[in-house]
Amino acid sequence: MAHKRLVFYFTATGNDLYVARQFSSHPLSIPQVMKEYGHGQMYWEADEIGIVYPI
Repeated sequence: MAHKRLVFYFTATGNDLYVARQFSSHPLSIPQVMKEYGHGQMYWEADEIGIVYPI
């Protein structure tokens, strides 16, 4: 059975995108997701969901 992993990221300099790609070959940009789906309710289903962001 395949394991489904979603990784969301926010980056200004690209460093967090680099890190997100270590966990997923197709990470999802949080600003792009917000622009595409709007600010309404969103729902994703996966075995693992990760968030990469600068601190």
